Amino acid sequence: MRVFGLQRGFYQLSRMDIQELSPVAKERLRLLKLWDALRQKGTNSFEAAELLGVPRSTLYRWKKKLREEGPRGLEPKSRRPRRVRERRWSPELIRAIKELREMFPCWGKEKIWVLLKRLGFETSVSTCGRIISWLIRRGEIRPSVLKGTRGKRGALRFKRPWAIRWPRGFKPREPGDLVEVDTLSVTLSPGRVIKQFTARDVVSGWNVLEVFSSASSYCGKRFLQGLFSSVPFRVKAIKVDGGSEFYGEFEEECQRRGVRLYVVPPRSPEEQGYVERAQGIHRYEFYESYDLPLELGELRQVVREWEWICNFLRPSRPLGGKTPWEYLMENHREAVSFDAKLSHMIP
Repeated sequence: MRVFGLQRGFYQLSRMDIQELSPVAKERLRLLKLWDALRQKGTNSFEAAELLGVPRSTLYRWKKKLREEGPRGLEPKSRRPRRVRERRWSPELIRAIKELREMFPCWGKEKIWVLLKRLGFETSVSTCGRIISWLIRRGEIRPSVLKGTRGKRGALRFKRPWAIRWPRGFKPREPGDLVEVDTLSVTLSPGRVIKQFTARDVVSGWNVLEVFSSASSYCGKRFLQGLFSSVPFRVKAIKVDGGSEFYGEFEEECQRRGVRLYVVPPRSPEEQGYVERAQGIHRYEFYESYDLPLELGELRQVVREWEWICNFLRPSRPLGGKTPWEYLMENHREAVSFDAKLSHMIP
């Protein structure tokens, strides 16, 4: 039986030619090879095409393109029409949609279209949507904050003015290059729960603690003010999770002081390993080991004493048995600021 297939060696393309093809063209070339191989073994063209799931006319068309144009002939062609309809949007309609969208940034094309009808504009919902998309591409209006921003339990994640996503691979080398901050819930008695803000420097292991009755952005701002005045080095960057206490006034305080604020991805406690480890130390070695006062003012004084112990007395295994203060004096003495505010803390 005579088989009318491609000549031997026709598919023996160079590796460079195949690597330059798109995935669609590579798949078409593979199907052509299989179709020709089936025909060489005696399968007729109809059965071979059915086995491959490709119409025979399509396979013949691909084969002709391959013979005439080479491998590039298998690339998919653009289906865009040669003549496209020109936009006939009036400047008044564009201006009205832009103003309405700026007034109501969460509203979609349907609601905007209803308002346009009330203003006397005759247009369709689709045209309204196309104009909104066109304005977004030009950067004249923002995308809706509701689009793709619903997180866990329907919470909204708005674009933050100062904080950015944590860049993996960043390695701090000096004290203050990166300080991790987190909150810890502590139950002092049945029905009595407090929040502790904890900061831990990644390089030196320096600790800063403060307790509040709740975890709000205002409390976070107060904690930051104490953090900047109690560490013996300059804080350059802070890393937090997505808690609401790290929005608002907390973020504004970081921006005002020019401190970079990084946010770890959701449900990624491993990205906060240093401060998470510190939280465990404070919970088990402090809160569960001592009888602590229930009044917040008295507890704050005891927490400051524990903070002093962590920085000047407690040996740290990651630091080779040294305290954070000893590590700073031996390795980063030039970065330490002997401020008058800190003189009472130094043993």
